[in-house]
Amino acid sequence: MKEIKQALRNGERIEVQYSDDTAEKVCVQEVRGGLMLPTAESPAYFCILGQLLERNSKFKHPCILLSETEAALPEQFYKKLSNEARKLLCWTFFCDYTDSNYEFRVSLSKYLRKRDLSRISIKLPYIGDWVNGILTIRQSSEDGVLKIPKDSIMGRQLGQMTPGDQQESQRGRFYAVDALRCVLGSFERPSRSWTGFTERKDFYYG
Repeated sequence: MKEIKQALRNGERIEVQYSDDTAEKVCVQEVRGGLMLPTAESPAYFCILGQLLERNSKFKHPCILLSETEAALPEQFYKKLSNEARKLLCWTFFCDYTDSNYEFRVSLSKYLRKRDLSRISIKLPYIGDWVNGILTIRQSSEDGVLKIPKDSIMGRQLGQMTPGDQQESQRGRFYAVDALRCVLGSFERPSRSWTGFTERKDFYYG
């Protein structure tokens, strides 16, 4: 997938410029990320999506994959996440975290605070269920909402999925798709509805 040089806010839109020699720019209205913390089955992974200004033929705003990273080592992952968040003006990530990865979240929090990135917040996803998430992703694909390069980690995992992989037991194999599930639902909700959750609170790095 294409490397991005920078993203600049221009009024209510964000102009994304690619690193190649062309003057191509993509204008998005929102930039948000999905985050998967490492497990015994999968590495740490994040993706950053941008929601285009223009609607498609089904009156939907398509979402494009702007950046993604997977890493086995925490320090490497933290550095890439903070660099890409700054470059793409992505200050909100969605993650289905649990008590089992509490130490990882604390470690990430300390890393971000030391680098004056306390404005980054990590929120719980609107789509909390794996099966419902896959159905939402499939519907979004049919509606032409998802623009995911086939040569990306996410694109390869989406291409490899079979109907049997919709089972919860297969979730660890498709960590990039799981991160997509976390962030995708946020584009269907207005930002003012981000008020927290009754069972688990959003995790802020302040």
